[in-house]
Amino acid sequence: MTTEAPEPKWSDFAKYLTGPHLDGKAIVVTISAVVGEEIYSKQLKQKRICPVVYFEGKKIGLPLSDVNQIALCRMFGNNMKNVVGKRVKLKAIPMRVGGEDKLPIRIFDAPQESREIDNQTNSAKSVEDVAK
Repeated sequence: MTTEAPEPKWSDFAKYLTGPHLDGKAIVVTISAVVGEEIYSKQLKQKRICPVVYFEGKKIGLPLSDVNQIALCRMFGNNMKNVVGKRVKLKAIPMRVGGEDKLPIRIFDAPQESREIDNQTNSAKSVEDVAK
């Protein structure tokens, strides 16, 4: 029996985690690192240092928007080191920004105990399926 390779997706070539990676599902992940990386800002029309969170078992990270930075600060405090090892829920939220349809990923609070997560994420997509 042969196993067919999964169909390639445009999101497979993304440098960072994007809404389409989540395929309409909410996932729970554990933050493994926060790194400042130089990223081009469309709004500023120049590069700037942006915090990027990385997750256990994932190769690509999520650049933090102001909204997501505020969410993490509210959940875990102002010290960036406080988020490492914490579980969060990621969900892409469709919205219209500047006349364009966007699908930004938003960060939400998630239970910190794995037993609680197993009970609450039965419908969530497996973390292993997202941007390995």
